[in-house]
Amino acid sequence: MKTTLLILLFVCTLLNAQQSVLMLGELKIFGLNIPQEVELTFETEKVPSTSHWDFQNNLVLNSYYTYQNFTLSYSNTYDSFWFRTGETTGMGKGLYKVTAKNSNDSLLAYFYYDLRTCIDYNNTPDLEVTFNYTNSLFRFNNSTPPWNNMSINDELVESWIYTAHMCCEQETDLFEPQAPTNLFVYSSGGIHPQLYWNNNDQQDFWTNVDVYRSLVYSGGPDGFDQIATLGRNATSYYDSEYFTGTGAIAYYQIRKRNVYKNSVPSNTVSINIIPAKMTEESNQIQVSTEREDFRDYLFQNYPNPFNPTTEIKFEITDSGNISLDVYDILGRKIYTLANGFYTKGLYKFNFNASVIPSGIYYCIFKTNYTVQTRKMLLLK
Repeated sequence: MKTTLLILLFVCTLLNAQQSVLMLGELKIFGLNIPQEVELTFETEKVPSTSHWDFQNNLVLNSYYTYQNFTLSYSNTYDSFWFRTGETTGMGKGLYKVTAKNSNDSLLAYFYYDLRTCIDYNNTPDLEVTFNYTNSLFRFNNSTPPWNNMSINDELVESWIYTAHMCCEQETDLFEPQAPTNLFVYSSGGIHPQLYWNNNDQQDFWTNVDVYRSLVYSGGPDGFDQIATLGRNATSYYDSEYFTGTGAIAYYQIRKRNVYKNSVPSNTVSINIIPAKMTEESNQIQVSTEREDFRDYLFQNYPNPFNPTTEIKFEITDSGNISLDVYDILGRKIYTLANGFYTKGLYKFNFNASVIPSGIYYCIFKTNYTVQTRKMLLLK
């Protein structure tokens, strides 16, 4: 007897577990006043240009969970739409158009059902509606005012509003966002890498856009580091940390982020840049900003902003060839302060900008070990 009870308990538990998996987000429709000779077709179809997810909040392909149908008749008066784990038909967490059609495939009525919330759905019908063949009206199957006898034809039904256990606000922070698209890069003004992208043309949920970069001397990318976090509406980024040129490669990717959940990366783009310091043990460029990180060092000009003169100094620890040049914002070299062989030591130069207009200028310092840049602002 005890063994039999245990087996029955196990079977009931298994059936309940299967039901909770197979019937998430269920929409149940009851047909009313259907004549014997009539067969009605009910369809759910994902609204175009909207994103949708499975019930673990993972983004799914546009071909998944986009369509489902069933028929009701005089003898079969109710059926359900739902999400099925392990299958790709049915409804996911998306925005769906629910339609009723007659046997001639003529549209009788429709409403929109919005399942786009991260709140958990249970294994019982999350929404029950009736369709009355006599007047072609969808209504809530609910006796509680103000929903009783309420027509929902042509309306948007939000699951978090009309489902009691999900009351009462939409939650979207767990949804995986769509990846940005059409990322490209070019040299803005011949100076720095400039990125542009699209944030996808589908309705989506995200809070930020993150920029990733990989710096190498040659070959493909060697791991990406996040270099910037931008607002959700950002579609461009100006990488002022590096100058475009020759000697190294910068690879870029963009990801959208929804609070803590990242999209997959965008397409990868690359552009040639002037290299910074590189570690001896790898091909990966290391970004160095502290004074002690550099064997040779270009100090920030002083004063800055300046008018019309400023002092520029650098220090080298070994003798060798160096160059110290000033460029305008279009990448044109306008002045050479130093070029040739210098012994180790500290050097100072006075830059007189009396014959050039106000604006932003760049001082670029090159040795056998480093390429460094300082931004200077001339205000007249």
